[in-house]
Amino acid sequence: MKRIAIDLGASNGRVVVCETGGGNIADTMDIVHRFPSHTVELPTGLHWNLPGIYEEIITGLGLAVEKYGVEIASAAIDSWGVDYSLIDGKGQLMFLPYHYRDEHTDGIPERVFAEIIPAQELFKTTGVQIMQLNTIFQLYAVKNDHPGIVASADRYLSIPDLLTFWLTGEKINERSHASTTGLFDPSTGDWAWELIERLGLPKNIFGPITPSGTKVGSLRDVVKRSIGADHDIEFITAASHDTQSAAYTVGRGGQNAFLSCGTWSIIGLERDKAITTDAAYENEFSNEASGFGGYNLLKNIMGLWILQECVVEWEGETSYAELIDAASDCSTPEVLIDVNDPLFMKAHEQAGPMTGRINAYLKERGGTPIRIPGEFVRLIVESLADYYGKTVVQLEEISGVKLDRIHLIGGGSKNSLLARLTQEKTGVEVIVGEGEATAVGNV
Repeated sequence: MKRIAIDLGASNGRVVVCETGGGNIADTMDIVHRFPSHTVELPTGLHWNLPGIYEEIITGLGLAVEKYGVEIASAAIDSWGVDYSLIDGKGQLMFLPYHYRDEHTDGIPERVFAEIIPAQELFKTTGVQIMQLNTIFQLYAVKNDHPGIVASADRYLSIPDLLTFWLTGEKINERSHASTTGLFDPSTGDWAWELIERLGLPKNIFGPITPSGTKVGSLRDVVKRSIGADHDIEFITAASHDTQSAAYTVGRGGQNAFLSCGTWSIIGLERDKAITTDAAYENEFSNEASGFGGYNLLKNIMGLWILQECVVEWEGETSYAELIDAASDCSTPEVLIDVNDPLFMKAHEQAGPMTGRINAYLKERGGTPIRIPGEFVRLIVESLADYYGKTVVQLEEISGVKLDRIHLIGGGSKNSLLARLTQEKTGVEVIVGEGEATAVGNV
């Protein structure tokens, strides 16, 4: 039986076909279509071009059907977290979804804390790490700037929820993605209704929470015609936040942590219940609903985004493998960067070249500016591993679990220097896991 994973990352998306009839799913993986995650800079800010992404998905589904035909039984979708859409009563998209790096949330968290709910109380209620990009702050910004849009909306849909609606006609709010919003209450497993009311958001736009692994329906007839399918293809909810699909490949609970490393790095460990202690708040941890039904205590770290932005500047000069080799030959930097510093959050279009920001950071702290790509890569990877080391200490203390091993999954698993330095910095055995963990976990 073949299943399709529609796997959308912050930098690129894939339509992947895998066999689930036994053996290793990853060994059967066929990436039939890969495409960039389209963004567009409009006068209103940085947005996701969701119609463009939808067209890419249709192309990928068509290629999958052309190659495998009636062997394809089902499909599911996962994507990056927090971003969302609003639709009206006729199912029309009310605006192109904002990109989480857009500036429309500048100053919004501080307003929410002053006017609605203190930061620590918000964490106690939702269990979500306080970050400017969270859905709660995005929705509050739109409500204040464009109150008519929110007031007239019919439904809130996350990015994968919206694409599920376009593909199947069914409106859902999948559990793992809902838990990234800062509007979900892990103690009840439902929306944080009192918080939503305090924010002045209409309750009617939030639908029932749909568990991961739910059969939603089948592809719409118009979609089937578009992709050349003459049989029903069932649509199922994956753990639609890509982190949770990736974490699913590690297995449930125990003393094994996951380190999902891509544009973002997420270190986490599954627990039966969310942990919202003072220590979890103070150390900026988060709780997300896992595909297994529990909650992953985790921390969001900037990840390979910093390196990706540098590579944009070096386009065509050298390959990724050559950069890693060059970095391996470089010495340990005298000053490391704080990879979670807001200085490194925004894209080069908004904040200038990443290499310039890195050198400004180093100069301010007495470090020597660097110019060679290999030295930049060494600095970034060493800084990431150092941050992972500190995070693992916090994770063990907050969870009360002594880790046996860390499973390094996602694109970062292909970076041998990162794996080696992570083991050195954390003092925990690192197992290099599935590079395509989000797609495999989805399936």
